[in-house]
Amino acid sequence: MSDECLEEFVIDNLSFQQFIGLHNSDSVPDFTTYWRFKEKIIANKLGDKIWDAINKQLQAQGATIEHGSITLIDATIIKSTQKPLSKEERVELEKNWSSLFCGE
Repeated sequence: MSDECLEEFVIDNLSFQQFIGLHNSDSVPDFTTYWRFKEKIIANKLGDKIWDAINKQLQAQGATIEHGSITLIDATIIKSTQKPLSKEERVELEKNWSSLFCGE
């Protein structure tokens, strides 16, 4: 997820706000704040230490993440009343994909 998209998700999603510790009266950091934070983590070589700490907490709860990757799967099956997208519709959707999730 891009830093810009993360900012939009935090603005629009209460669970993201709660995850990063924001309260209703707090302002949402802009995308440059996320970028600068990541740059400081890289500059101080803290990435591995952070992942180790996260993995220890997860292991204490009986869960693990390997190689820092997370996959979310939604297995909800719903009946569709739409016909499959045409090739042109798929191409247009791919062009505008980020705007669907980041409001661009």
